[in-house]
Amino acid sequence: MKKIPSNLVGGLLSLAVGAGIVLLTPGQIQDIYSDQTGVTSASVPCAIGYILAVLGVGLMVMSLVFHREDDVVIHRSEEMMAAGVFGVLLYYVFAMEYMGYLLNSIIAATAILLLQKNRSWKIAAATLGTVAAIYVIFIYFFGVQLPAGRLWV
Repeated sequence: MKKIPSNLVGGLLSLAVGAGIVLLTPGQIQDIYSDQTGVTSASVPCAIGYILAVLGVGLMVMSLVFHREDDVVIHRSEEMMAAGVFGVLLYYVFAMEYMGYLLNSIIAATAILLLQKNRSWKIAAATLGTVAAIYVIFIYFFGVQLPAGRLWV
């Protein structure tokens, strides 16, 4: 078990995520200007990034200047599971292009259930049913083609 200063760590993470959003948004979202307001399609994501950064600085000030801190106890097994889930999510993002939505989602959902040591067949059925339901709703009701993946095309 390890204790970490939650306000300081939370502030650093919030500042990093906010700065990342502000720096990456202009390259990811095309500027489409509104004729009346001058607001672009990147305005809201950038505003969220700035808000996160300001809140992060506020948490760091609480920690470093006012010495207000809540120590959080870290359990290695929980942290390793969280890291595993994060790894599955990274896999999910990068494998989507190759495997498509349906197969990729089934593999990722199953991997997360296994990492959480979930042995309930009801939860597994509900999870996989949700993946299938999303696929059916998007394809047949919304008419939106979900990624098929390069392996199948």
